[in-house]
Amino acid sequence: MAMNRSALIFLIIFIASAGHSSGQTWKMKRYEAMLGVGGTFYMGDIGSITPQENLAGLKDVTFRFVRPAIHAGFRYKIKERIAVKMNLNYGWFYGDDTYGTNDGRGVVFTSSFFEPSFQGEYYFVRDVSAN
Repeated sequence: MAMNRSALIFLIIFIASAGHSSGQTWKMKRYEAMLGVGGTFYMGDIGSITPQENLAGLKDVTFRFVRPAIHAGFRYKIKERIAVKMNLNYGWFYGDDTYGTNDGRGVVFTSSFFEPSFQGEYYFVRDVSAN
């Protein structure tokens, strides 16, 4: 019975550590998906304050003009240190002259954007889990 118990314990330890014992984990985890949310802010002539009254654009930043943005991405590792990545970003911009120095114009706008991108990545620092 002691022999069976030690064999069972050995088998459990072996199975539990098998996923962590590979020397090339990047081959087992080649794909990576990303999702994200954020905010956008329009910094232009609509709704802005004149440069004389503005501190490097900081007075233009107000929470009421922030609009949502979403991000989705996909990464594929070709080699241990080389990967390709595709990103899709979608969001909205908003501007309103009511709160700026051009309030007499009365211009208000909302605009959306879609930004696809393809990137190549090279990792200068080797992944420590790959050892």
